[in-house]
This record gives sequence, C-alpha cells and structure tokens, in this order.
Amino acid sequence: MCTPPHFLILLLPGLSSSLLTSPPTHVSIFSTAFPNAPPYSQPTLQPPLSSKTPPLPPLSSPALMLSSSVSILSPKKNSFNSNAGEARYFASLVPLVNCSRLIIHGLSLADDQSLVKSVTREGNPKELLRGPLYYVVMLMLCALVFWRESPVGLIALGMMCGGDGFADIMGRKFGSSKIPYNQTKSWVGSISMLVSGFFVSIGMVWYYSALGYFQMDWGDTVQRVALVSLVATVVESLPISNLIDDNISVPLASMLAAYLTFTH
Repeated sequence: MCTPPHFLILLLPGLSSSLLTSPPTHVSIFSTAFPNAPPYSQPTLQPPLSSKTPPLPPLSSPALMLSSSVSILSPKKNSFNSNAGEARYFASLVPLVNCSRLIIHGLSLADDQSLVKSVTREGNPKELLRGPLYYVVMLMLCALVFWRESPVGLIALGMMCGGDGFADIMGRKFGSSKIPYNQTKSWVGSISMLVSGFFVSIGMVWYYSALGYFQMDWGDTVQRVALVSLVATVVESLPISNLIDDNISVPLASMLAAYLTFTH
C-alpha cells in the first residue's frame, strides 16, 4: 500500500529535511538554463482536512419554549392518569428539574455549553438566571394553577413563548424602526408579537378544546384572545425591561387579562 507523502515525511525526518530545504534536481537544471527566472520556493505542506462534521446550530430559544410548554401540558398515555388531581404536580417536576439545571449552570457550578448557547443571547452563563429561569418558573405556575382546565394558562404560555419569542427574532432582524417611547423595541417586533401570539394562543386553546378539556364559544373566544394579545403586546413594548423581565411581565399580564376576560 502506498504511503501518503506527509506520512513518509513524518517517518523519515532526515529525508524530509533534505526535501524541504534543497531544491529538486530538475529545478537546479532549470535555474541554470534560465538565470533570470524567479527563485525556487520550498513547498508548504497543508494539514489534512478535518473529517469532523461541524456541529448543528442549537435550537432557538422560542422553539424550545413552545415545545416544552406543549409537552408539559400534553396528555401522556402511560400508567399515570393525566386527568388525576395530582397530574399537575407530577408534570411540574419536569420544569423543576430544568430550573435546577439553570441555577447550577448559571452559577457556573457545572459547564454545559450546549445549554448556554441554546437559551442565551450572548453566551454568558449568568443569563440563565434571568430570562430562561423566569420562563421555567412561569411554566410551573401555569401548570400548577391553571393546568389544562382553563384557557388562561394556555394563553399566557402562548403569548410568552409564541408571541414574545417570535417578536425577539423578528425585531432583531427587521426592527430598524423603533417605537417612539421605547427605543429598544421595534414596530416589527411588536406587530409580530401581536400576530404570532394570537395565533399560537388560539392554536393551543383549540388543541385542548378538541381534546375535550373545555368547551369554547369560538366567536367570543377569538375576540377575547385578540384582546389579551393586544394587552400583552402593549405591556411588552413598555420601557420597563430594566425593572421586570419580559418573561415575567408578559405572562402575568396575559394571565390577568385572560382571567378577567374569560371569567366575566
């Protein structure tokens, strides 16, 4: 079997030194015949290309948020009765474990770069102790208080993960036109939150209504969800991010608006 040239050079260091420092014979003859030709330059060995496949980009935070909230509240076909009163506490164990992970890695007690890159904006582990942690706490709150018996928790989650999450993506990419009273927010981001939050919330309410957890009058439901979406969008656009994180203000405002709208 033929040995590749770079392996041969590694095996025969004396020969490799001679090859790399002395021009070949045909180059010497060429230099004699053509004295004005450019001088010989020794070749540079290129390292072999890496066969490693580049890592896949991490999932976006909104995608993780939406998938996690639906998976927590979805009915599980197993021996545990998901309709039992204790089901909400059992399901809350999942975000509780994630909450512990965020605290551990946010305090740098352990290192998990894949976690940090997938749910933070700047790659700083301390960010895990803010927005992502608040989100998990709100997820547990919605599961414990509202579970699948009320559309209030579903709408709050829809506005937080679908609305606010999509607003961040669109605002960062297309948000050149800022809102006059808050230069950190854009018209594109707010409109995206209003539209996406409305459709995600309607979709989640329809899904659980179709499963029979509650019955809705869809003529009134669409109007009420639209009102909640507007309230949540206005709250998200306010210049209060330094006082309270969006992952707290948006779901709390959505809960309050949805509770007042659907119970009165």
